[in-house]
Amino acid sequence: MNLIITLIGIKFIIFLILNYILPNILIMGSRDQDFKKKYGKWALVTGSSSGIGKSISHRLASQGISLILVAKDDQYFNEMVNEIKNKYKSNINLKFLSIKLDLTKPESVKELILKLKEFESNKILKINEIRILFNNVGYVTMEGFNQTSYDNDKLKMIQCNTLTSVQLTDYFYRIWIENKININNDDYKKNGVIIFTSSIGAILPTPFSVIYSSCKSFLSNFATSLSLEAKSNDIDILAVQPGRVDTHIFDKLPNLLALKFLKLMSQKPDDVVDIMFRAAGRYGIVIFNSGLFAQLSCLFSNLFGINLTNNIVYLISKYILTDYSQYRKINK
Repeated sequence: MNLIITLIGIKFIIFLILNYILPNILIMGSRDQDFKKKYGKWALVTGSSSGIGKSISHRLASQGISLILVAKDDQYFNEMVNEIKNKYKSNINLKFLSIKLDLTKPESVKELILKLKEFESNKILKINEIRILFNNVGYVTMEGFNQTSYDNDKLKMIQCNTLTSVQLTDYFYRIWIENKININNDDYKKNGVIIFTSSIGAILPTPFSVIYSSCKSFLSNFATSLSLEAKSNDIDILAVQPGRVDTHIFDKLPNLLALKFLKLMSQKPDDVVDIMFRAAGRYGIVIFNSGLFAQLSCLFSNLFGINLTNNIVYLISKYILTDYSQYRKINK
């Protein structure tokens, strides 16, 4: 019996070291990679108006990378575009192109690609030079599954959180494979990089946010599977799964006790972006859980399994976080 307990303990320690301790040590001990030197001089960032997308854009611009900024037409986007142009106006080689699109709409990616082709025909850029893609855009509502119509917020979340990323990945991935970088003659080391902003909801069951967490689960699995093919094409893939991040995406959500609790362990957008710039194409990392809540949630789920985790989340939601009961009153 003692031997069995010892072996279980050793296995647990090895599990913690390989899956949690070592990856965190590697990332914390690393510096930002030079994306311009590694991938190229152009990047496209969706959901770039605020939060993580805004932080990504500033980090790229600070490395001398020209940007195609994509977001819906609102005050945050207009302010962000003006801010980044003014901050880096001394660098005459930097270009900032903004495309105002609502990426919750089915035809939005086609419109985006047409706009890129228009830029190319006007000799503003070459699409083949866009080698950095941040699939960052997100859209979330928080209510019961039966409280929104399929044609409304459900489809918007599926389009924005899943299909938009797949469509853009498909478009650029094909271009990069057809026009591979020649490492003997070109300045760059890799054919490209695709980084996804996922969520710990991809792992942790999330009541009253069923479609959002399901979309993020798809996104993380999509990134993981695609990375196996992408390696042979010198394309780096990374999905970051944060917990609560201080962004505007949560502004319209109800002020629940659960969200207040998560805010105590929330991250700044820069914390998530640090991981993106340090982990992409390094250490064999394809999925990284960002923040204390995300790390603990993943550890709990791995230790106790999805069925027990699911039941515990249910009990917490029903008996401890009693303000969830307000969802029964919404839209009735």
